[in-house]
Parts: sequence; C-alpha cells; structure tokens
Amino acid sequence: MPSRSRDWEALSAGQKNRYLGYGRTHGMSPENVRQAYESGRSLAALRGHARTPERPERARARPERYPEYRQRPGGKAINVLVKDRGIVRMELFRTDRGRVAKHWNAIKHYLETGETRRLYRWEGKTVGEPPVELEARTNVIDDLAITHDLEFESIYEEIR
Repeated sequence: MPSRSRDWEALSAGQKNRYLGYGRTHGMSPENVRQAYESGRSLAALRGHARTPERPERARARPERYPEYRQRPGGKAINVLVKDRGIVRMELFRTDRGRVAKHWNAIKHYLETGETRRLYRWEGKTVGEPPVELEARTNVIDDLAITHDLEFESIYEEIR
C-alpha cells in the first residue's frame, strides 16, 4: 500500500499532543515525530498499536497478524458459565468481561422471573481466546440453581 503525505497542521492540538507524547517516551524529537507523520508512514506505531490491533475485532479477523496479542493473558479473572463445562474461571479482556457480566445478569433475571427472552439472546455467543460458548440452556441453569452452584455475590471471586 503506497504511503501518502499528511499535513501536520491539520491535526487538532490533542492529536498532536498524543503523537508527541509517544515520541517523547521513545526518544524521538518533536521534529522527528512531525516528519514521520507527514511522510505518510503508518500511524499505528505512533499511536502505540504496532503489535496490537486498535480494535480487538481486527485481531479476531486477522489472527496471523496479531499472534502475540491473541495469546497474552486477558487481565482480570472472572467466573464464566460455559456450555458443557459449568462455571470456569477465565482471564478476559474488558469487553469480554462486560459480556460475561451481562450474561450473568440474564441468568439472574431468568431465575428470578422465569422469563427466558434475555437468556436466549446468549445462545451461541462466545467469549475469550480460545472462544468458549456461554451457557443459555434453561434446564442446565435450573439444575445448577437447585444444587446452589450459582452464586451472584461477585463474579470476580474465586470459585469454591
């Protein structure tokens, strides 16, 4: 892909500060940062995304381009109700942890009201790397609830 030149002066003050901040932390002078920008070089390195995708879905779409990103630990551990495996503790990135929290809320809503609409939205949905499917079958959730294996105090606490 051919590079194209860009106008440094067209950037907002905030954008310039981000690029210059990156340059400072990597020993680049402000003039070198400006030249790199204006030369049309990839901005991924200037934004700190040389080895990580700017959007996680890009890593899923092109796994060969971001192998280190896809294999690194995901941060905080959280309890996940996984299809055919029960409750599993997994390290997940923030977006997947948010999905898991919404999944737990749907399970809790189902157990409190008997309404399945929110729960069935999770059929076939996956989280994590490698992907695991979230449990959405009411009979399995009912069985876990009857045996008191589902606790909603904190999905971040260790599994007992």
